[in-house]
Amino acid sequence: MIPFNRQNKKFLEKLGLIISLFYLSSICAETKYNLFNCPDLEATLQCSSECKIHGKVEFDVLTEEVTIKTLSNKNNIVNLLQDCSIKTPTEWLCNKSLIEPKKLAFFGYEIFQMQAGVFSQQSNVYSTSKASWIETFQCAKRF
Repeated sequence: MIPFNRQNKKFLEKLGLIISLFYLSSICAETKYNLFNCPDLEATLQCSSECKIHGKVEFDVLTEEVTIKTLSNKNNIVNLLQDCSIKTPTEWLCNKSLIEPKKLAFFGYEIFQMQAGVFSQQSNVYSTSKASWIETFQCAKRF
């Protein structure tokens, strides 16, 4: 039996801190994914080989909102999504309406979802210059 003294107590506190830090870093590491651009919705939902690497993405899933950080060579984007239905960190769905508040004009929407740890995003934006809808699709898988 190890005697419980001040030196052993400090050692156990340091050991507990180190174990906690390793645990927290492993949790954070689980939220980093490779981000892909996809040609269509079917390829996006499967995150298939048709999708091409675009960058990296990180997720922070809270009780009622999801933060998505997209990191690519061109730019970094942070989306805070509050219109979400969250079951678990790997099972959730969020919607985002794209509205121009000054003109009170609706010009698109985005759907973000995570199912079984595979992320998919569908963006539909109306281009006034082209007078048509532009669809973009992305997915993400762990790396």
